[in-house]
Amino acid sequence: MNGKLRAHGLIKDLKKIEGHPFDVELREPNAAFAEIAANKGGTVLDVRSHTYRIIAPGIREDAARFLLACAKDADAQIRGLVAAERSLEDVFLNAISTKPTFDIPGAQA
Repeated sequence: MNGKLRAHGLIKDLKKIEGHPFDVELREPNAAFAEIAANKGGTVLDVRSHTYRIIAPGIREDAARFLLACAKDADAQIRGLVAAERSLEDVFLNAISTKPTFDIPGAQA
């Protein structure tokens, strides 16, 4: 009976995303916003209707300025801006899709 531990740590740490991702809620969908953010060096992680998850380039303190400039260039109105984190579902799916990091003696595979 050998199992594999695929993730460990505090939930708050497991939910963190590398980089400085932000969830940006726009007043209405705007495809130009994501395109402009990408062209200016941002990384668009997810687009859902009028909510965009984007990693801004540079330091975290400059992220809001970057995203506001992108919205201005796209003629978009930002309704919400919050630092993003993964859901527990995302953490679980990532854990089962990666190689195990530890053996657990006596656990079933």
